Amino acid sequence: MHYNANPMAISLRFETVTAVAEDMFESLLAYGIRHIFVLNGHDGNIAPLEIAQRKVKQRHPEAVFAYMPAWWYLVGNLLGDGFFAEWDGLGHGGEGETSITMAVRPELCDLSKAVRQMPDDSIRLGERVQIMWDIAEVSATGATGDPTRASAEKGSKMLDALVGLVVGSIRQLDDEGWRYDRRQ
Repeated sequence: MHYNANPMAISLRFETVTAVAEDMFESLLAYGIRHIFVLNGHDGNIAPLEIAQRKVKQRHPEAVFAYMPAWWYLVGNLLGDGFFAEWDGLGHGGEGETSITMAVRPELCDLSKAVRQMPDDSIRLGERVQIMWDIAEVSATGATGDPTRASAEKGSKMLDALVGLVVGSIRQLDDEGWRYDRRQ
């Protein structure tokens, strides 16, 4: 719900996201699906999806969840330094997300309306500590990053990297029989 400070932003409470995800996972399990790969695309869903998986796993120990909570960090690391113009391409509607949208649905992008909006004034504690913020505290529009640096070419490369990550992860899980405890 930390993106609901802007007009027409429709948000779900974290408890609602958790409940919806639990219901989805329970439905998959009811159909006999025991291996579930969860690819998250929204930072506001990271905690609720983790909670939902843990709750369902507690009820169904036979289920195996593989979770990619923040693909955008992984893809950025794969593409390396210098791929993005700044801020590692991150941001809500920033260079990375806009690039992917340009690659997949270019008709939804109008870069003439893009605005660079960097929360440069917010402190950075790196990997040590995560600050819990509300988007209104760091953004006037609900967006962060620099979409003016986006391109369909970058988006295609990002998609290729993401697909490679997901496919590679699932293949590795398949090779291991989705057993995460090698003592078994």
